[in-house]
Amino acid sequence: MEDKIWYRELGYYNNPFSIKPAAFTDKVHGYEELVNEIVTNIHASGLLFIEGDYGEGKTTILKRLINEFGGHRKVIYFSCNRIEQRLNVKKLLNDKYGFFGRLLDLQPKNMILLLDEAQMLDDKDYEKLMRYYESGNFLSVVFVGKQYDPTTLPERLRRLIKVVRLEKLSNDDAVKLIKLRVGSLQLLDDETIAYVFNKVGMNPRMLLKACEELCRMAFERGDKKVTIQMVDKLLNVKLNVDKAPMAAPVAHVKPVVKEEPAEEKLFVEKDEVHLEDDFEEELEAEEEVYEEKPKQEARTENNLQNPKAVAVEPKSSNSVDTDYY
Repeated sequence: MEDKIWYRELGYYNNPFSIKPAAFTDKVHGYEELVNEIVTNIHASGLLFIEGDYGEGKTTILKRLINEFGGHRKVIYFSCNRIEQRLNVKKLLNDKYGFFGRLLDLQPKNMILLLDEAQMLDDKDYEKLMRYYESGNFLSVVFVGKQYDPTTLPERLRRLIKVVRLEKLSNDDAVKLIKLRVGSLQLLDDETIAYVFNKVGMNPRMLLKACEELCRMAFERGDKKVTIQMVDKLLNVKLNVDKAPMAAPVAHVKPVVKEEPAEEKLFVEKDEVHLEDDFEEELEAEEEVYEEKPKQEARTENNLQNPKAVAVEPKSSNSVDTDYY
């Protein structure tokens, strides 16, 4: 049986364990009160930093906020892992109005800025954002990252920002999360779900991935239920692979020094990686940013071999990987 249709044989049209944010609903299970608190702070023109580890629900919360405040192009979503120099806040604002916004330097007011992977920002980035916030361009700024570091924030931002830490879900929350996806699937009972959840370090995303693999395995073997022994066999192998020592790097990589561009004296953007309309494509686009340079080199080599080949202009280094809602 092919992997891609195993869940259809169990009665599901789509994979019930999809890790895409809000794949089935924008309800953030286990964090409902926290999301309500965040929404209230945004309405109150607040500055927030949502801190949480990989797979704990940060991106799903961002999707929930987009659904709450989007629809009038008042929300800017930007992933900071795309920038290798300075965050170009001016361009984020200009680009809401497209070509004329850039030409006439049009900058909207009272925008809601959602910054994913905010741990990539430094003190000058935060300083620039604070000035635009104080000028009224942003009604609220929500930073989302793995770790909050107050030493990178200017003092007046530290006084205003509210830090929200995503706590671990309980075993009951984990069971409810899976039950909302699969209903009364006989392959997985509550005890097994809780066991898997603890086995993967109480990480919701890893729980979904593990349950998907276990259910697929049980279906292909013809088993009627996922057993604790199956969980141990699968996850112990994966954990051993994850803990395998990695080879030491061959060469030392020189740290990148962020330079100030002419446009804002402080901020520069990286090559554009176009996001599709769906917010969840962000999870699958991380490797695309590295493909542009090899493509340009291939075009150059082709032009040298074929004089009639049409040269292709590379994308601007100041283009922005941004979504407006």
